[in-house]
Amino acid sequence: MLKDRMNLLSSFADGSTPPKDLIGLSLRDIEALAQLAAAAMVAKRFDQARRVFDALAALDPGEHRHLLHLAYACAGASDVAATRDAVDRLVGLDAQIPADDLARALLLRAEAVAASDRDQAERDMVAVRVLAERSPSARKVMEGAR
Repeated sequence: MLKDRMNLLSSFADGSTPPKDLIGLSLRDIEALAQLAAAAMVAKRFDQARRVFDALAALDPGEHRHLLHLAYACAGASDVAATRDAVDRLVGLDAQIPADDLARALLLRAEAVAASDRDQAERDMVAVRVLAERSPSARKVMEGAR
């Protein structure tokens, strides 16, 4: 049974299993998929990571980290529109997003759109500065981005 589950997760990660086949996964399975996607990021297989994080965001829509990781994967693939979309989706969540993760997402979007949408990039930088004034963890993220 475990081997079948791991085969399903691996086949999804490599693109041979569609996301609809993942409905009903356990939290442990979702975590295993997230680890596979993280490994793909490290290996610079950004398209594979994107596919997995996008599906995870659909399977677990309240979990902002899937969208944050999706945004990083899209940025790694140099896909500005998809990076922006992932951050837009994250910012639009009703969930409480930790200030440091929100700051990371806004900085990522600001960097991604700087050449094509300077106004959005500036709005994101202003929002990060406001977050940094209110949150020590966001301040650390901002200082680390310099």
